[in-house]
Amino acid sequence: MAKFNDFDFLHHEKLDEGLYRVFEDWGGPQLIDIYVVIGEDKVAVVDTGCGATHGLRRYIETYITDKKPMIALMTHSHPDHIGGCTLFDEQYIHPVELPQLAWGLNNKRRVHDAATFAFTGMPGSKPHGDLERAMEIWKYCEENYVDVKWKEIDWKLLNDGDVVDLGGTKLECIYMNAHGSLVFYNRERDYALCGDNTTYTLAIGNITQDLIDRFDRYLAHFTDKTMFYSGHTYYEDGVTRPPELTMDMMRELVDAMRTVLAGGSFPDETAPEHFVVPGAPTLAGYTPDPDDEESWAAMRASHPERKGETPKPGPRVVHHVGPILFTYAKG
Repeated sequence: MAKFNDFDFLHHEKLDEGLYRVFEDWGGPQLIDIYVVIGEDKVAVVDTGCGATHGLRRYIETYITDKKPMIALMTHSHPDHIGGCTLFDEQYIHPVELPQLAWGLNNKRRVHDAATFAFTGMPGSKPHGDLERAMEIWKYCEENYVDVKWKEIDWKLLNDGDVVDLGGTKLECIYMNAHGSLVFYNRERDYALCGDNTTYTLAIGNITQDLIDRFDRYLAHFTDKTMFYSGHTYYEDGVTRPPELTMDMMRELVDAMRTVLAGGSFPDETAPEHFVVPGAPTLAGYTPDPDDEESWAAMRASHPERKGETPKPGPRVVHHVGPILFTYAKG
């Protein structure tokens, strides 16, 4: 088996004054983006990766900032965003996520997801990673994951309009329930940390007027120059899709939703390709233990809608909106 170190899967870049992006990179085509916001009194880590190893906090304290109180702010409870939350001093989340914690913080699921990101990175995506290495990573993570006892976490709850004060730096909490629940906005520096709510691979189940209205209300919080930072970076054949999106891109996305809702279509619409590779880990391949009813219930509620509804029947199609890959159901 290959010899790994927890830091092998992490690297970072500076984005703005007091803002860094840490990439959790398992070697596949999609990286998990973790944001570090440094205040005078404390540090906020926005999303915490899979928690498939123990390295994240040590990496931040080694390469980014001196040791300070460090809190975890969660955009949502999916395993690739919440897994490392217990490495930090306090954990913050929106109340709507609480019923899903049994699934998002399931230890086996988080280890499995890390192996999946090492190979394909997303359901149905074209394989890019080395399968043998992915399986070695899976074994390494099974021996080194953060053992999360999710029922013992003393969650601090954040709601729409709350403000997290780090000392000289404030993050406003904006509720946007598209893919996730919270977005954290630094009004002074004019950037938003969005998780998967605003991302270049935005998968929508049903396009409804309610969804469009939610996006309109969401975008009204920001300025024409706001930078939206996504929860993932993706590269295809060496071409990196930018994980930051502009207001113009977001407005174009909402216009595309309106077109679809009105029955329109786009010349570049294509059905998503699916690739089946024998022996490869897949996101659909892990299910909870048969007797773990809490995890089953949380899994059923976790994705893609908060109400446990299924997407509208019909083929799913992909439309390109600038750098955004916009996937949705179409009856």
